[in-house]
Amino acid sequence: MKASIAVASLLALAFSGSAISAKAPSKSEGNEDSLSLQKNVLADGYFSNNHCETYIEQLVLPEQGILRSISRTFLADDNLIYITGGTTTVSGDFEKLFRTSNHMTNPALLEAKSKLNSNGYITGYSSTLYSKQKVKDAVAAREVLWGNYAKGSEQRKNINSYIYCKIAENVLGKGEDANVFKEYLAYSESRVKSADIGYFNVSADSAYYGKSVNTGNQFAEPKKWDGSRFFVIRASFKNLDTESRLPVEGSLFINYNGKDYEFDSVEPIMLEGYNIWFKKVNPLITMKTKIVYRIPNEIHGEVFWRPGRNPSDTKLWLGYIDAAKAD
Repeated sequence: MKASIAVASLLALAFSGSAISAKAPSKSEGNEDSLSLQKNVLADGYFSNNHCETYIEQLVLPEQGILRSISRTFLADDNLIYITGGTTTVSGDFEKLFRTSNHMTNPALLEAKSKLNSNGYITGYSSTLYSKQKVKDAVAAREVLWGNYAKGSEQRKNINSYIYCKIAENVLGKGEDANVFKEYLAYSESRVKSADIGYFNVSADSAYYGKSVNTGNQFAEPKKWDGSRFFVIRASFKNLDTESRLPVEGSLFINYNGKDYEFDSVEPIMLEGYNIWFKKVNPLITMKTKIVYRIPNEIHGEVFWRPGRNPSDTKLWLGYIDAAKAD
């Protein structure tokens, strides 16, 4: 269930997205030279009084408009990687530099980072400012702007400084996109992987999908059908009640082309460790099992699981799946 997002570099820093339920990739910290632009922006101080525009006053108006637009996407991208555990970000650089200055990082941003660090779900996320495609478009637009000026020119330096200035402004908690992280925080918090549901604490520990369930037993393995494959949830049910209770598998939901498709029929695998089979769980005991659904090859999108006997209608998040590749 892992997938990575490659988003292009901003100057010498590589912005890269995290995989599902995985920490953004760690990279070595930059040396002193790599922080020179951040330090210059800090010394100029334009970010602290909403004067980042000073860097681009000499650019023609159309270029200023393009730069304002793409800087918002770069900002959202860097902010997103920063709060989900990325170790090499411009936001992270400014957070460190602020500690040695009279500036303070936005407390709400730090709180979001503490909640999401190593637990962000970037894959598939999009917003007004951010998507994989928006980042690619922003990188391409910046390259065009750079191409209008000689390498090492003052104009190129100012283009870079403006983007960094807007990111510093964001870390400080100022500017029109100061709260860009809040939308992603809400997105992440709505995608829980465990919850108290009915008598149980239910956890979607992991999931996988493919042409086979891989039971290891040829007689228990469900038959393959043309045009279909299997989605398997590794689930845990802990009985929180004072007497034995029966968990129920529930339904798998896949959001495909804007519609939620519900799969509530499980594959009848007669093998220990699969499905539930009317087996009660004693108090405070955790039952681990694999729940298997048959799904069509063509379907793809975000996946949720709604365990049964669920008065709150709680759904647990399982990530994303791709359409099956043709044989």
